[in-house]
Amino acid sequence: MLVLFDLDGTLMRGKGLGRPTTEATIREVFGLDVDLETHWFGGKTDWHSLVEVLTAYGVAPETIEAKLPEYMAAKVRIMSELVKTIPMWALPGALETVEALRQRPHITLGVLTGNVETTALFKLCLLYTSPSPRD
Repeated sequence: MLVLFDLDGTLMRGKGLGRPTTEATIREVFGLDVDLETHWFGGKTDWHSLVEVLTAYGVAPETIEAKLPEYMAAKVRIMSELVKTIPMWALPGALETVEALRQRPHITLGVLTGNVETTALFKLCLLYTSPSPRD
């Protein structure tokens, strides 16, 4: 049996880390000052959101794709700084559920997320190091 988990809202929660991280990363990589206050990220991949936002500013999908490695490296670096002031934590029972399922040999676990690879891995590490909310 395969059990897949989403990261954001299923295993972990944050207090608005994604928007400022994405805005700062777009500013650094694409040189655009965007306001993502009204952008809906839910149910989308980071790639989809980038294309939605940046094509509205005249950036071609081919340019976005070419800069994706730079974007991913910058995003995880910026997120690792912002998480020091904008908390993110494991949801109650998330770690216990994952651990209980890991003990069952007939279950394979995985993560299905819209995050780019670098931030997905960062969040997975954070999941195990910041298990409780900081208000």
